[in-house]
Amino acid sequence: MAGLNKEILRQANAAISAGDHEGFLSFCADDIVWSTVGGETLRGKEAVRAWMAREYTKPPEFDVQEMIEDGDFVVAIGTIATEENGAKIANSYCDVWSVKNGRLAQLRAFVIKDSEPWRT
Repeated sequence: MAGLNKEILRQANAAISAGDHEGFLSFCADDIVWSTVGGETLRGKEAVRAWMAREYTKPPEFDVQEMIEDGDFVVAIGTIATEENGAKIANSYCDVWSVKNGRLAQLRAFVIKDSEPWRT
């Protein structure tokens, strides 16, 4: 069914935006591998849960500009705002997700801090 994996990612991202970490994790495989290129690699839901508790104390804001599905892969391109020291920081991102058995199984995230501030 075309578009199913994109819908899984849309719903998972909506959970993150709502601050619902457990809701997001319900879309993930138990052995998820979450890699940020140039950064750390998390292995398993417990590692992702701990990272989200630390890094997403306030829910990030997404502006997904493109979402492309090809087989078991979904690519999301856009901007994400996170909070650092009380200020919203804009980041451009490209997330490459692998979906297995209806669950988010692997992420390769490319994230670059923007020179422009997050839109208000």
